[in-house]
Amino acid sequence: METFERVRAIAKRSTLRKADISSKTEVDAMVSDTFSRFGKIHILVNNAGIVSRDSIQTLKDEEWARVIDVNLNGALNCIRAVSGLMINNRYGKIINIASVAGLVNSSQTDLAYAVSKSALITLTKKLSLQLGPFGINVNAVAPGTILTDMSHTGRTERETEMFIQEKICSTALKRVGQPIDIANAVLFLASDESSFITGQVIVVDGGRTDFFSHT
Repeated sequence: METFERVRAIAKRSTLRKADISSKTEVDAMVSDTFSRFGKIHILVNNAGIVSRDSIQTLKDEEWARVIDVNLNGALNCIRAVSGLMINNRYGKIINIASVAGLVNSSQTDLAYAVSKSALITLTKKLSLQLGPFGINVNAVAPGTILTDMSHTGRTERETEMFIQEKICSTALKRVGQPIDIANAVLFLASDESSFITGQVIVVDGGRTDFFSHT
């Protein structure tokens, strides 16, 4: 709600809609409502995501399904709902928030999360080929360690502090990221300044030194 109030202060024509993106029915209703209010949809940012810290021995079937449903199927539901509108308009920007976990093998305890983000990256590249002829750019941003609520999920406060300090030490910039760092990359991909970029993954990780990622 705080974010919406900040948006509304800038853009008077704005709306807030709650939906479970793992539900195709709810996503279709959300997109239909948005289109009816504004008459067009130019930009989609798939930012919703959840994480699991379990390994193969401890991961429950329902937890695996939930992570895949939100992180991968949820993004697909949103893309399917808006792509027809974008095709008709011959224009669109789709930005998927992936993760460096989908590019490198950096942790033992993010199995479902890493698989979902890796699949999201593949989805990004495949859809860039399918939607490119209609003037639609499809790209992904792969954050490194960003200070959000997810940083604390599945960890005690002490474990979170140790995790953050470890990541500070293993980045070239000697800091972890802030949400604005990701927002700036998304803003670029949503703008016409990136009109000749598609099918790409922009890594925003502060220059991680414990692995080398590439797209």
